[in-house]
Amino acid sequence: PSALVVTPLFHVTATHPLFLLSLPAGAKITLMHKWDAEEAVRLIREGEITRFLGVPTQSAELMEAARRMNETLPTLDYLGSGGAKRPAAQVAQLAETFPNAGVATGWGMTETNALGIGMIGDDYKARPDAAGKLHPPVQELRMLDDAGNDVPNGTLGEITVKGPNIMRCYLNKPEATAEVLQDGWLRTGDLGVRDDEGFVTILDRKKNIIIRGGENIACLDVEGALHRHPDVLEACAFSVPDERLGEVVGAAVQLRPGAQLTQAEMAAFLDGHLARFKIPQYLWCQHETLVRGATDKTDRRALRAQCLQKEST
Repeated sequence: PSALVVTPLFHVTATHPLFLLSLPAGAKITLMHKWDAEEAVRLIREGEITRFLGVPTQSAELMEAARRMNETLPTLDYLGSGGAKRPAAQVAQLAETFPNAGVATGWGMTETNALGIGMIGDDYKARPDAAGKLHPPVQELRMLDDAGNDVPNGTLGEITVKGPNIMRCYLNKPEATAEVLQDGWLRTGDLGVRDDEGFVTILDRKKNIIIRGGENIACLDVEGALHRHPDVLEACAFSVPDERLGEVVGAAVQLRPGAQLTQAEMAAFLDGHLARFKIPQYLWCQHETLVRGATDKTDRRALRAQCLQKEST
């Protein structure tokens, strides 16, 4: 076994399922100083890396680089993502590009020591929108409404977990701790639904819900539809202030080299893939990578501010 670490070690995506897991597994660990997709392809090929786990944008860029370099990376047997939800449209593409790899997804938090929900292989290909099932055996899972009541399967609720892996507290922040930890249960702030087989689909963070004229719109729902467009490499949705509706949907996308796309063209493409009130009224297109944070996840807040500043000027 051999792991490539491509995210910072202050983030649980790197420390727990890669760095720390490699110690009892006797795995070789390769650390990347800075993310570079083509360099990652070379490291995986030359180091015979078996395990790759990063944020979804990194597996997408790895796929694009491998295609350019005509590589299938046959030693790779695990291709996971964490830290954010991978667009559903990419799951089958990754499986085709890396036929020997089990494409996987996982949900966890720093507060849960990275343990949480996940799935791999056929389960994931059959449910590319889902996050997976609870990892046994030490955890418990509930889906709760705002009042703390359990909701039935198929109904939107907040993912709430309990187990010995849960943090004791936020350091020196008793109010913040009391807000999320209730009788040992961690209110995660992630909203989703659980089906009768136990598979959980995460719809969005509470704070990432756009409220357009009273309609709740999940940014992840919009982003998933945007990723269906063949010229879109990366997408991020966010709220745009509106005098009449309060908020409307805006989005920024990274396009493939040479591609051009207008808001009207994207709206026409999304018709049938997305309810009309969810289609972005504002679209910012660029060929550069979208603004990232320290962990290489898209920085939604900074990107929104950047786009709104462009609109105002």
